Amino acid sequence: MQARIRAHYKMEVLVKLIGWVVTIFIIILGVSFSALNAEPVTVKYLFGERDLPLAVVLLIAFAFGIVLSILILGTKVLSLSAKNKWLTKKLKRAEDERIQPKAD
Repeated sequence: MQARIRAHYKMEVLVKLIGWVVTIFIIILGVSFSALNAEPVTVKYLFGERDLPLAVVLLIAFAFGIVLSILILGTKVLSLSAKNKWLTKKLKRAEDERIQPKAD
């Protein structure tokens, strides 16, 4: 049993280590991407225009996409969570009725 616990602990440590390596790799890619795309571009918006580095423009677009995705998927997650609660209560009632049938 202790060997199982040790193996599980080693697996957790390995997963965390892999997570850190992937995170560092992504950060290095992001920094190199920013360095390679430092040229200024003109961004025209409703109230004017501004010169920003290309990497910043792409980062803003990426962040906007993430926020939009969270908003859209968040509503779906909330509705599924509510449906899950409703179905759990319905199942509990059905199990209670099966265990203790109604006396007529």
